[in-house]
Amino acid sequence: MAITFDGSGTVTGISVGGLPDGIVDTDMIAANAVTAAKRGAGAIIQVVEMKKTDTTSINPSTSWADVSGLAITITPTSASNKILLTGMINHSHVGQHIGSRIVRSVGGSDAIPTGWVGDASGSRTQTLTGNWGFSAEANDGNEMLNISIIDDSHNTTSAITYKFQMFEYSSSSEIAYFNRSHNNTDAAYSYLAVSTMIAMEVAA
Repeated sequence: MAITFDGSGTVTGISVGGLPDGIVDTDMIAANAVTAAKRGAGAIIQVVEMKKTDTTSINPSTSWADVSGLAITITPTSASNKILLTGMINHSHVGQHIGSRIVRSVGGSDAIPTGWVGDASGSRTQTLTGNWGFSAEANDGNEMLNISIIDDSHNTTSAITYKFQMFEYSSSSEIAYFNRSHNNTDAAYSYLAVSTMIAMEVAA
């Protein structure tokens, strides 16, 4: 088929693969021209990162409480897309009854995404992590909590804030510290660490 020009800028007769390699470059693709259908499920739409480099402590005193600086906000482009949340939380603590969870906050309303805490059973507290190990109680020990969870039920294009929360069951003396040991000795063997959270929007 012959290639023809109709006088108004329209070209006909070009078959699939008829253009030489490299003739269409990035500048020729319009912004947002690659649709969701072309990207396909599993494509990463956006990535948001949070880093907490300062130190802080928290004494939840038998109730759930936000941890300062351990929150991340992302605004999905589609209500059906998933949010992959990963994190690395450095901590230490005094005591043995400290648990944690992550809540999803939209418009100031907090919720626990399905499957982000253990199943209900009797009077047990449902947490993401619970009864952190004892090694961080002694000397200048630090521990690291890794997070890797998917939110596939947010159903919104409004801003979502994921907040890391703490719960302490029995004693006001049970304190959690972040990015430092609980002794926090001024010595080379006492480490100051960083905590991070990353939220990625994944195409459904």
